[in-house]
Amino acid sequence: MACPFWVKPSADLSLLHLKEGVNNMNLIKNVKLSLPVLYNTETSSTSAIVDMNGYESVLFVLQMGTSGSTNVAMHIESGSSSGGGDAVDLTGTEIISTSTGRSAVASDMIKPPYRYVRPVVVATTESAYSVLALQYGARVLPVSQSTDITADEVNVGTSGTV
Repeated sequence: MACPFWVKPSADLSLLHLKEGVNNMNLIKNVKLSLPVLYNTETSSTSAIVDMNGYESVLFVLQMGTSGSTNVAMHIESGSSSGGGDAVDLTGTEIISTSTGRSAVASDMIKPPYRYVRPVVVATTESAYSVLALQYGARVLPVSQSTDITADEVNVGTSGTV
């Protein structure tokens, strides 16, 4: 008897599964990490541009330290120019943290309308924060990490000592 939940794979299976194998997926080889906002203590910040060429999606994670601000918001801008001169706010991308303690908010952008994207952070008072970008859905694997990221793959075998 066939499993009622089994779905026949489509012909467009990702190359990731064909090259690496489903069980060998390693995020360091499959996700590009960058820090568009390394560390900031201002009330607002327009980050560095993230070039989406070769990637399908990006997850922005806004990480906040303890702050006096009760509202820290992040929204996404996108445009065709690598300098960001034509970047426009993307409707529906704003996310707001109302916590004054250590917290994080995340915005996952699937197939942005333009090649270049950037997060914009606005706080009601000066707050300590940074933004991590995780680009995924790479057309070419393995990915190369951004120069502001030090990353290493760690494999622990069954014969290793803990």
